[in-house]
Amino acid sequence: MDLEAILRITYSANQGKIYCLNSSGWAPRKLTIEFLKNLGYREMPTFSPFSVTVPGLVAGLNELHRKFGSIEFSELRKDPISFAENGFPVYWSLSRAIEFGAKNFADEGFRKSYLINGRPPKVGEILKQKNLAEVLKSIACEGPDVFYNGWIAEEIANYLNRKEEIFQFQISATLNLNGVNQFPQHTIIFVSTKYRLIAWVQQPTHVKHVRRVKPQKH
Repeated sequence: MDLEAILRITYSANQGKIYCLNSSGWAPRKLTIEFLKNLGYREMPTFSPFSVTVPGLVAGLNELHRKFGSIEFSELRKDPISFAENGFPVYWSLSRAIEFGAKNFADEGFRKSYLINGRPPKVGEILKQKNLAEVLKSIACEGPDVFYNGWIAEEIANYLNRKEEIFQFQISATLNLNGVNQFPQHTIIFVSTKYRLIAWVQQPTHVKHVRRVKPQKH
């Protein structure tokens, strides 16, 4: 999971400042075009550990909280932990996504996390994710670093490396799951224009599709 955010921080009635944060995950260092070609691939496999990037969501949320947050990070985790531990009603789009996943993934981890009695949950059924609750508790207590440099990173790397070792994990105070000194999030320059008295703000895309434009009214 990655995070790309556009924030508008208003300081006064006639003054505002916009921040863009790109916390998209990088591919593992070892995962090169040559590496895939040597395994017989001619295009990126869709349902494979090779299509997984280092998740940027945790680092991105932490950075947004560091810059703009007013509530303790651990406090913000209480509701998500409760939803994961005690369950929540499955909504329509989630039910469809899990149904799609059940047809395309033979992965036991997916089945344990998302299926109820071996089948995709129906809309309105309560889905509990105990493992996710434990992960969120650990992040709340130890901070985001445990996700990139602790037991969570180690489990992710070990799980994805079952067939080919592409994620490298080292227990070190300065290395994260991707083997770099810090997660590659960065604040970037946004694209903006005015149209019919509305300021349109767009975070520049770095992939081959058009992103939805978000309006900011003055």
